[in-house]
Amino acid sequence: MLPASAQPALAKTGQRQRKAHKKSRAGCGNCKIRRVKCDEAKPKCKKCIAFGVSCNYGTKGSTSVGELVLSFEGVSCMETPSRAPVSMNQTMLDLVNYNLRHSPTGMILGEQIYKLKAQDLEVLDKFRNRTVLTIGTDVTKWVLQAETPRLACLHPFLMHAVLAFTYAHDRLLKRVPSQAGPAELFHNYKGAALLNYRLNTDVTPSERDAIWITSTLISGIEWSKVEAESPEQAWPLRDLEPGEPDWLTLSQGKNKIWDLSDPSRADSCFRNLLVKSNLEGGDADFTPYELKDGGFHNLPSPLLDFLGLTDPQTWQSSPYYRAATIVSQLIPFEYNQSNLLKFTTFLYLMTPEFRQLWTEKDPGVVLLISYWYAKTIPYQQWWTRKRAFLECQAICIFLERYHNNIPYLDRLLEFPNRSCGLVSTQQHAV
Repeated sequence: MLPASAQPALAKTGQRQRKAHKKSRAGCGNCKIRRVKCDEAKPKCKKCIAFGVSCNYGTKGSTSVGELVLSFEGVSCMETPSRAPVSMNQTMLDLVNYNLRHSPTGMILGEQIYKLKAQDLEVLDKFRNRTVLTIGTDVTKWVLQAETPRLACLHPFLMHAVLAFTYAHDRLLKRVPSQAGPAELFHNYKGAALLNYRLNTDVTPSERDAIWITSTLISGIEWSKVEAESPEQAWPLRDLEPGEPDWLTLSQGKNKIWDLSDPSRADSCFRNLLVKSNLEGGDADFTPYELKDGGFHNLPSPLLDFLGLTDPQTWQSSPYYRAATIVSQLIPFEYNQSNLLKFTTFLYLMTPEFRQLWTEKDPGVVLLISYWYAKTIPYQQWWTRKRAFLECQAICIFLERYHNNIPYLDRLLEFPNRSCGLVSTQQHAV
């Protein structure tokens, strides 16, 4: 029976008046986007866990306003609610496609934005659980694993790069790698085209982060593209005319992208990566900008004579100085995931003068490149191994064929020859 005070109101309207409910003002951001009442459980609310999206509270969450971000932690082991007629994979697919369609790029290009399919989610999951862990150091790879898939679900150009990079990884892991297939070529082209498009427009902080990691993946894909099957087909033997390899041009272009994206800025999701690791590879045992212990102690003296690096008074003016400094310090290190950044300094700290001599196939530059390749070959990194192996062999043949007047050339080529398999490994190391 109703209270007496409520009977007149009910008599007038014939209906029970609805009691106003208390709104959840302290709920998480994703519940607000989906317009559902948040249970406010912390650190993650039950609604978000059940729906398979990230849960973020307050203004400092990892998501931006209007972004509904999938959770990549434990989604695969969630049970689909018994009342849900749609599979969890389809729900995730719809969420990703929604985000890509409503990204800054998607809002401009509309229906031209690629719509992901179920098999693309499988490739994305393979990237997160396997491929992304091959591109960072032992420390930074975990930051890349956490942030790259999240950003890929928000920005079409990065999603294409992630898919292309993973397809390339699959292909190059085979005993006999094949040529790139239609899916890899499509995503590689779309990723590069959309990246170039966004580089010419104003970008959001989230896009700046996505641009930086996209350029890294595209550089890796370009590096892995090696059509040669023998040293004679590889650089520098393939074409004796001056010219810069495409992968080198793209690698050097990353320096400009760094200036644009600046992952060291305060609002970058990769700032933590910079805190955990020096991207220039420097530490107490490796100083790429300056000579360690006052000399090139790990390079053969005939090489220093040929490069003109015997007189300290002329070091700073030599186009070989920076590269020789880096190579000399790399000799004691093993090329592996822990020391990956140290080895990349050979490319990313390259001086314009050295780069110009590289395009001219200068024998001094080519010799230093052969030593760098020789150090990287044993690790067998999937996107570098074929180029390093074939081009190191090609360099040794090139120097013996066209520059055999270099003093003590046989001795200078002992290390690269041995590393790339042109001579017995029983000879003594450098």
